[in-house]
Amino acid sequence: MPEPGRVPREHLIGTNADLLNHLGASVRALRHGLGLTQEELAERAHLHRTYVADIERGARNITLHSLATLAQGLGVRLCDVFQQIAVAGGTATRKPGGDLRDILLVEHDTEAARQAADVFRRAGLAHPLHIVRSGKAAFDYLLGRGRYARNPPALPQLILVVPDLPGMSPEQFLSALGAEKGIGDLPVLVLGVSAQRPGAFATLAGFGGRPPEPAGSPAGG
Repeated sequence: MPEPGRVPREHLIGTNADLLNHLGASVRALRHGLGLTQEELAERAHLHRTYVADIERGARNITLHSLATLAQGLGVRLCDVFQQIAVAGGTATRKPGGDLRDILLVEHDTEAARQAADVFRRAGLAHPLHIVRSGKAAFDYLLGRGRYARNPPALPQLILVVPDLPGMSPEQFLSALGAEKGIGDLPVLVLGVSAQRPGAFATLAGFGGRPPEPAGSPAGG
């Protein structure tokens, strides 16, 4: 449970304008492919039509929870949406195929990590999310070191990283990842995070190590 008086932070799908524009274009293309109006998609995803319209214009930050409901409304897997964004954003040179494997979330905030796991569970993904609390733990997981040496896990389809890891910036994480043979082309999405106070949002996260840019209204879902 959150600490008394503490507003739990939420994960945002970036604050970078290029990322939001690509996400909006992807949502619009998927909606058109289904022959849906914005109103119909909003109803299926339990969102307001103007919220969907803003997402498609790249003018609205979107929370992880809202992206999950949007993916359900579009009939696509949340992990596939993440992969498409990550590859198009330049943090990976390939899009992994094959069966669904873990998504690795690097998040030091225990309550925020728990909420993210709950979002994935409600999105119908049975066991997709593995959570570590530091950059070092992430590399131990990816390289089969330390506690993972005896039984190295399979590589994840996607890595989600918060922008405020203790002791390691997103740029440092991406640089270290790219230097490691065999894992350097894994898709990585640097999440934004909402501030731990009402009505405010952190502008910490870019995408693929790029600094953030303003992208319209900062309201989440």
